[in-house]
Amino acid sequence: MAAFLLSGEILGRRHNLGVAEVGMTVTAFGIGLGIGNLCAGRLRRVCGREEIILVGTTSLLAAAIATFVLFPLSLAGSFGCLIAWGAALGAGAPSGTTILAERARGDKGMVLAFAETFNNVFIFGLLPAASALFDQGNDAGVMAILGVGLSVGAGLTILDASLKR
Repeated sequence: MAAFLLSGEILGRRHNLGVAEVGMTVTAFGIGLGIGNLCAGRLRRVCGREEIILVGTTSLLAAAIATFVLFPLSLAGSFGCLIAWGAALGAGAPSGTTILAERARGDKGMVLAFAETFNNVFIFGLLPAASALFDQGNDAGVMAILGVGLSVGAGLTILDASLKR
């Protein structure tokens, strides 16, 4: 989500868009979220395990963000990345929540609240540094900072999936 907060600024700068046009990024992302949410049940039936879904959606998320940030895409290509990005989050979020709730047992509320708080702290901790690098035109630096969050998430997801096996 931290990277999404920068996506409008990235598109505005790359394609010389105004505020109204940048608002379309929310639409593209929202379409992706909807697609991902609609696919979540089918993915659960096909994959059989929430952990497998989470590894796949985390991989799609990392690829979509890296492509969006690092490559000078056309506007249509950028919207395609935002749709893929949203779809990954839309399909992965229910699996992540399910995993946390199943493992929390009697402390579901506390665990889910802690996870959401940790997510928000991480987002608001990374965003200022990523924004500063973006303002300097350092897209690789932006991706390096966002990559820290993606790498931690991917690493924990893969570790969890392998331990749960």
